[in-house]
Amino acid sequence: TQQALMLEDIQEKQKTITRIGTNSIFDGRYSVERIFNNIKQCFAVIATNNYLYKTAKKINPNTYLIPNGLDLQEWKPNKRVGRHKFIAGFCANISTPEYRDYKGYDYVEQACKELGVELKTALYGEQQIPHDKMREEFYYKISCLVHPTKGEGSSNSIMEALACGVPVITTREAGFHGEMLEDGKNVLFCERDVESVKKCIEKLREDRLLRSRIGKAGRKFAEKYHDVNEMAKQYKQIFE
Repeated sequence: TQQALMLEDIQEKQKTITRIGTNSIFDGRYSVERIFNNIKQCFAVIATNNYLYKTAKKINPNTYLIPNGLDLQEWKPNKRVGRHKFIAGFCANISTPEYRDYKGYDYVEQACKELGVELKTALYGEQQIPHDKMREEFYYKISCLVHPTKGEGSSNSIMEALACGVPVITTREAGFHGEMLEDGKNVLFCERDVESVKKCIEKLREDRLLRSRIGKAGRKFAEKYHDVNEMAKQYKQIFE
């Protein structure tokens, strides 16, 4: 199952491997007791970050940590990049007020407005860019990805930006990336407020060398942790 919530519909849980992909599953919106009971009955659990891994491991000993992965031969930095003006990027589902708040869109929008920085978005729904065109039409056109989230499992948006060598601004609550990335080395961590987001964007806008260094280090992080071929080997081992 793609998510542990789907276990409600599975009768033979002992023959099931479930994946836990987001921290929000334990934020109180769902019955934690029922989720734990379902997870306990499964053959195995795949968690996408350390917090979820440690939580699930207490309930089901047959738990594994596997973050999301990408084909890094396709998702790679743009070698033809020119010296375009500084553009911040935001990519998420903000189709409801809850999602909009969770992903921190308003902080990004206001910060860019106050700094006079152009904001390019890729939003779920009407403004959605087809996934096979995201590199050329989004990641290759932005100078940084800004993602002041309340919480993640293993964010696809952050992973894709890292793979493309795009500097990332996010929070320490950003699941796997909040746990594993290092501030000032391969990411800039921000708080969920306009001033903090502004400070990080301005830092990257004013320092091209920092932008380049963080982008290159982000790509190395993706090569170490997000190679889909390695993810596939781990999934195969569990299935077997």
